[in-house]
Amino acid sequence: MKKFKNYYHYHIQIKNQEIFPFEKESDIAEIIKVNNFGKPVTKNKLPKIYIIKNRSDIIYVGITSQSIAARLRHGLKAKGKGGYHGYKFKDLDTKLDLFIFWFVKENVDRTEAIEAEIVYLIRNRTGNWPKNQTEIHFYKATKREKRIAHLIYEMVK
Repeated sequence: MKKFKNYYHYHIQIKNQEIFPFEKESDIAEIIKVNNFGKPVTKNKLPKIYIIKNRSDIIYVGITSQSIAARLRHGLKAKGKGGYHGYKFKDLDTKLDLFIFWFVKENVDRTEAIEAEIVYLIRNRTGNWPKNQTEIHFYKATKREKRIAHLIYEMVK
């Protein structure tokens, strides 16, 4: 199966509603110690899909055009202001896998279409929505977007 090239796989720790990346898997499957997220996932205005796994379970699929650190921090620190309470997994004190896929040519709507297709694949294959998924936006996906979603799902499942 073809492999998606624009992605990083981090091992992260959530503690006291803060996130700490501590390892990154390299292109050749070596584990590298890290203290922060690296480019290009730190760039603003770059569409990204991020997937969080707790052991073998995909618990969340999200998108952002913000720096991944800023987006995760916002979801972990939210207290309900304006109705947003943040991630349902924010109180976990555990190690998780974080997969980040970035897109150079897609706009936000197209990235959301891929995100929705990934969530659909999870539901279709496991019988359940991701445990901590709180919302999803649906768009009519193209064949290409469905192929990308399938490729991403196969990589992280």
